[in-house]
Amino acid sequence: MWINQLTFYVKHLNFVWLNIPFTVIVIWVFNTMLRIGLAGENPFEGSPNDVPISNISRGITRDLLQLIDEAPESIPAPFENINNIDM
Repeated sequence: MWINQLTFYVKHLNFVWLNIPFTVIVIWVFNTMLRIGLAGENPFEGSPNDVPISNISRGITRDLLQLIDEAPESIPAPFENINNIDM
């Protein structure tokens, strides 16, 4: 019985007023996706969310020089973290 009443109300109600809120929600979702995409577009530019490529390459250089028994004074020091961020 209540299903028949519900379908009657759904068929005869005008849902045009829902157009604006749903449009705003869809625009907000796409705008947020765009901003996230732009923030992650270049992962090597040095911002806090980026890949610490300098730190990684310095670690590889240090490891290779240690493997070939290079003198300890010629091995570069590791990069320091600035504000707990690998640069």
